[in-house]
Amino acid sequence: MGYMTLHVNTGVQLFSGERALMYARSRHSTSDFDRSLRQQQIMKAIVTKFMQQGLKPTKIKQLYADYTAMVKTNISLDEMIGLAQYVDNLKNIFSF
Repeated sequence: MGYMTLHVNTGVQLFSGERALMYARSRHSTSDFDRSLRQQQIMKAIVTKFMQQGLKPTKIKQLYADYTAMVKTNISLDEMIGLAQYVDNLKNIFSF
């Protein structure tokens, strides 16, 4: 497997799933700390996008189906719904 160049312009981006994964996994930076920050950015963007769409049960079920098709987890659908509701109740979160 060879290397792929990933160029990201400054500012807000709309990534496909594949490009978001490339961005999160990229090792071309100053440190693993930077890679960890990129992974956090991606996760925050996913949560934000999900929360903007609301907590409709059908969307949660579809998200869960998509998630479990790609990630091995022991989180049940009920637990994921509880986590989504918990996150929805968190307002004005700032990270530094």
